[in-house]
Amino acid sequence: VTDGTVPRIVGQPIDLKAKIEPAPPAGTTYLWSLPSKSIRNYHLIMRRVEGSADTQGQNHHYDTKACVEGVSELAKSASSILFHIYGIPQNTKATLKATISSREKQVSTDVVITRPSAFFRAFVGNGNPVVQIVNNNTVACGVPDLPLATDPRRGLRFEAEVPAFTGGTGQIAFIQLVDSQRTAISDFGSRTLPTTRALRLDRLVKDDALFLPFFGDSIVTIEADGENSGLRAADTPSEDLSGLVGKRVIDDSFDIYLLYKPEGGIWVVLRRLEWGWRAEANCHPTTRQWTLDSFTAPGEPGAQINSVNYDRHPVWDERHQDAIRKHEIDPRPFIPCTDGNF
Repeated sequence: VTDGTVPRIVGQPIDLKAKIEPAPPAGTTYLWSLPSKSIRNYHLIMRRVEGSADTQGQNHHYDTKACVEGVSELAKSASSILFHIYGIPQNTKATLKATISSREKQVSTDVVITRPSAFFRAFVGNGNPVVQIVNNNTVACGVPDLPLATDPRRGLRFEAEVPAFTGGTGQIAFIQLVDSQRTAISDFGSRTLPTTRALRLDRLVKDDALFLPFFGDSIVTIEADGENSGLRAADTPSEDLSGLVGKRVIDDSFDIYLLYKPEGGIWVVLRRLEWGWRAEANCHPTTRQWTLDSFTAPGEPGAQINSVNYDRHPVWDERHQDAIRKHEIDPRPFIPCTDGNF
């Protein structure tokens, strides 16, 4: 550590070491003070639970968790320290205070962080209305089962771009969380799933897909000094109404994040976009025809929703699709924070 600067791209590892000459005597102690927005690591965990498939051998349960590991006090008292910075810090000084034979020595290094610029926006589907009953068996935000993310009939289409920059080789991806509740009401009573509200990972995994938490099955590589890298995805949330009677209430709120991972570093957040939809549908007891009583769309048909600059990591301890199935599958064991990393 010297009175100089350490240039890094956000999310890259920062490894600082104390160098004392001549070699310090036994009993020398160290204390590090780090820049703001410093963490040890960001962990992403997602693994399939074998034997948890449905009767068709699909729709497995997934253990999943995302958590931020802070820099421990023990790590701050060692002669070297490894950490990452996830945003632009207000305080940029990394300071080491060493106590040598009862005398204190202090030195600081200025950590200079570069963070890539990014563009991220969404477009509401062009259906009129955006929320609708489809084939008398589905209530959907947009038109379901469309294969292309660019189809303007999808509920919401996401577009992001990260311009290439010097030294910025890495990857970009989306992660989406959802706070969702679905309520079924009939003459026999009502049932709401999940039973508690929380932001959970929104990730419908195909059985032949990689077990990654990223929304839209897509990770795009950025080449330093290359062309700008774009990322596309779409969402059309829906609820199956077949075989049901009475009333159905859908209430979904989403947070979708644009993340960047520099080569050799950890995933960090560049931008966040919030959106949601709500619908109340009723089934006529005689005709069995579903009608839409009320709805709230993410916006007017074709409207643009803008993201905001953001750097806090998304965290969760459950997948939304598994929370819905909790009444069918026993809860899985707790996943420790330090296990697994993408």
